[in-house]
Amino acid sequence: MVVGSPGAGKTTITKAAAAKKGVRAIQVGTLMEEEATRKGYVKNRDQIRHSLGLKLQRDLQAHAFGRLSKMKGNVVVDTHMSVWSNDKYIAGIPYSSLETLKNIAAWVYIDAATDDIIRRRRLDKTRNKDIVNPHDVEMQRTMNLSLLFYCAWYNSAPLYIIYNKEGDVKGSIRQFEHILSETIGV
Repeated sequence: MVVGSPGAGKTTITKAAAAKKGVRAIQVGTLMEEEATRKGYVKNRDQIRHSLGLKLQRDLQAHAFGRLSKMKGNVVVDTHMSVWSNDKYIAGIPYSSLETLKNIAAWVYIDAATDDIIRRRRLDKTRNKDIVNPHDVEMQRTMNLSLLFYCAWYNSAPLYIIYNKEGDVKGSIRQFEHILSETIGV
């Protein structure tokens, strides 16, 4: 399970390492978006946290994690520990969803310097990423790490942290490849 703040580099690192190791990389947000657009709730992924109420967001999370729990083989899951939605934080992995995922081999937290995260969010024209000041990035990091430690404790899986330094994404990918080899033997 790979988690981190928007702009830390989760998806870039996850996709590259998973492709090299021959495992599937799945984004929880993409599964939620597929269901939300199929039902006509939204037209894009970012509208989920801006336009939908908490109950619908929770239903979409439950649907996404339900799909994940049925997948066979090694799957690298890319998601958020916390989500800023309509002026509040919500857990990216609700407790009920955590219970459905029985075979988490490891938790990997991908982080980056606050200024790098802000710059990456601002430069990403493919998404509408919120939280663009240092205080908000630090607050989300605190939320993420608090929730993450509990999840790692809950399922007794090791917790790894990759610091994705600007200009060294290849080094971060190599770190993640090593974690995949160590935890799932690929």
